[in-house]
Amino acid sequence: MTDEQKNPLRKILLMNYPGEHIEEGDFIFSADKSVLIGILNDEMECWKVPSSVKEILPAALRFTDINQLEVEENHPCFAAVDGVLFSKDMKTLIYYPPSAIRQVYRMPEGVEKLAPGAFEAFDMRQRPLSVIVKDLNFPLRQLFSYNFIDPDYE
Repeated sequence: MTDEQKNPLRKILLMNYPGEHIEEGDFIFSADKSVLIGILNDEMECWKVPSSVKEILPAALRFTDINQLEVEENHPCFAAVDGVLFSKDMKTLIYYPPSAIRQVYRMPEGVEKLAPGAFEAFDMRQRPLSVIVKDLNFPLRQLFSYNFIDPDYE
């Protein structure tokens, strides 16, 4: 991505964060590096969440082509399973990578909710995805808002 392409994206990402920020390479962080505001590299395929990051803004990953997320070992806030980002306690699916290569995704047991924008960047028109939910307590209406669900898939 050229600097000319990064500038409009930078403006969009920073509209969501009024505080002080710093840029390190292709990343925009809060001044203390605890909040990921955005990634300016649309060709990045994998990213390991550093332990300093405690919050990831919903739009931070939206403009990337990431297909896998990882977290540093013993991360205090996040966990990753099969390239998908969760809260440390595995109760919230935070982000499903838009370029993940799979047709079926089995949501781990114990997940209770989706973070805002969890599947936002995933385009169902380009690639269908069935999400399998085994936990009967999961609020299925959250998945209906993304127009995909298959609770009975075996």
